[in-house]
Amino acid sequence: MRLYPHKLGPEHLPPDNFRAIVQRLEKPSAHPSALYDRANGFLLGCFITMMRFRAARRFAVHRLRVGEFLDEFGLTVELPGTRREFRPKADDLFEVVVRGVHQQAPTMGDFALVGAMACSDGFTRLAGRDVNDEVRQEACEILARHGLAATKLYDRFLAHVVREAEHAAGPGVFADSVLTPALSLLAAAIEPLPPEAATCFVAMPFKRPFSRYFNLFYRSLAEALGCRALRMWGGLSGEAYVDSCWFSCGAAAG
Repeated sequence: MRLYPHKLGPEHLPPDNFRAIVQRLEKPSAHPSALYDRANGFLLGCFITMMRFRAARRFAVHRLRVGEFLDEFGLTVELPGTRREFRPKADDLFEVVVRGVHQQAPTMGDFALVGAMACSDGFTRLAGRDVNDEVRQEACEILARHGLAATKLYDRFLAHVVREAEHAAGPGVFADSVLTPALSLLAAAIEPLPPEAATCFVAMPFKRPFSRYFNLFYRSLAEALGCRALRMWGGLSGEAYVDSCWFSCGAAAG
């Protein structure tokens, strides 16, 4: 099932009683979804890791999307408002987030770790720092545990990072040199999943006021209909992102 609310304008904000109406509907228990857990977990790990690095110049965008997802997931974590405030607390906050996610959805917690490891590993290698291959090994162990060709996929990711850096706009480390290969890794993790009849892919604008529609209305409506709603994350673009969207949309067959 796919919902396309993109034709709505700012004047079409859902009335406040939409949430109350949906809440009065009988809701089934949440359906487990490998697609939902892999996609959201991986991107959560990527974004919260990108918030550390100066090369990822979109701190506000990453912070907003992480906050939106934590609200969607029902996890309360206070995120500092600037990178300078965030960096000293980054390790502790990441552990709080991953532990909270893993307790409710172990697969999502696993892929949050993989997304974070991939971004951190990519930035570390591009910066020319000493590489600790334990990160690669741990990421591969998680991917293998979920039935993926771990070594092949992760080494392809690392090779992709090198290629992106070689074709970067100039000297230095650029966020896209890591994020684009990471999205390709996510697409490869999603591609083999079977269609999920109970997952609803929501294609919607990421800008406000539209971004709040997902939690306000579409997610609750999908749950009332016996589905789990999935949307992709804002702040992303490029062919690898389109691939991950395409595979997500295809796997959400309901």
